[in-house]
Amino acid sequence: MDQADTGDILLFRGNKAITALTRAMTYSHFDHVAVVIRFFEQPKELFYLEAVSNGVCIKRWSSLRNIIGPNHHYAQLVFRHVEFDRT
Repeated sequence: MDQADTGDILLFRGNKAITALTRAMTYSHFDHVAVVIRFFEQPKELFYLEAVSNGVCIKRWSSLRNIIGPNHHYAQLVFRHVEFDRT
């Protein structure tokens, strides 16, 4: 994703019953969020920062392929570009 940059938002919609409960309680279409990170040292690589049950972690963008889809943890991923001065 060439247009993704540090500070942009990823919204996830889970496939599990507990995520449906989270959406019901929060009146939201999504139940998880992450923040995009692009490091100066690796400008062609994208990462995302997320809080999970065992803490906060940084993962490679490429790992999303393994968790998105009908037979995976998340049914949907939505990217939202955040407009702000990144200089």
